[in-house]
Amino acid sequence: MQIDFDEIKRICSVFLDSPEPFISLGEIGFDTAEGDEEKRLVFHTLLLIENGLISDSKLRTRDPSYIGLVYTSKGIGWKITSIRLTQEGHDFAKALYQKPVLERIKKELADAPFELVKNVSKQWLTKVIKDKIGLE
Repeated sequence: MQIDFDEIKRICSVFLDSPEPFISLGEIGFDTAEGDEEKRLVFHTLLLIENGLISDSKLRTRDPSYIGLVYTSKGIGWKITSIRLTQEGHDFAKALYQKPVLERIKKELADAPFELVKNVSKQWLTKVIKDKIGLE
């Protein structure tokens, strides 16, 4: 499955738009997703977890069980667990919210390693903000 940065942005937006510090997997769509939509959601959520962009309430990350994903004989399920974007997750989400950054990621970094996408998107976001406030 290919990484869809629009889907990652959608997932991150649930965290950013929430008035609460923590949400659950149900709020990003695990409570209603089925079939291919569920597979897509699991894939992209696992990417966020393994890259340290989501943590539980104890700030543990990089392990799906901390975030509420449960492996069963029938596949992957989920349980209600309080989760949040890490600081790195916030930085990445904010970069995706900048249309020029998101479009450049999709156009120029579609085949790049995820770690590179995170790093470059942060640099591009920094440049966009510096340009807006007249630095450099």
